[in-house]
Amino acid sequence: MTLLDTGPLVALFNTRDEYHESCLQSLSALKRPLLTTWAVVTEAHHILGVRIGPHAQEALGAFLTAATRIEHLDDGEVRRVWQLMKQYQTTPMDLADATLVVLAEKHDCRCVWTLDSDFHVYRFKGRQAFDLLP
Repeated sequence: MTLLDTGPLVALFNTRDEYHESCLQSLSALKRPLLTTWAVVTEAHHILGVRIGPHAQEALGAFLTAATRIEHLDDGEVRRVWQLMKQYQTTPMDLADATLVVLAEKHDCRCVWTLDSDFHVYRFKGRQAFDLLP
């Protein structure tokens, strides 16, 4: 299982992104299933709309529909999101990142596809570090 963050999703559909090629190359090596959250999807959709346009948003939607599982958070998991954002407020941790840390805890998954250096700081289940891709 691999958790998907916003940065690589944006880079996949933005050919001008400096990480576009490396993300395309690493996509096939990701451990399946690919899992993300609505917060990540919303962030990626917005960024692609601003930077590229509707065609990139449509491509993102097609990819997510075909290749990923978008997981919903229950009330307890949402409370954990807010707790994490408070815990990491000096970093700071954004909503999308917090939802991925909650999924990591829920699924005991340490593999995150991200371009975000903050994941070097974040921990899950107390002290466990993430394995970051690409």
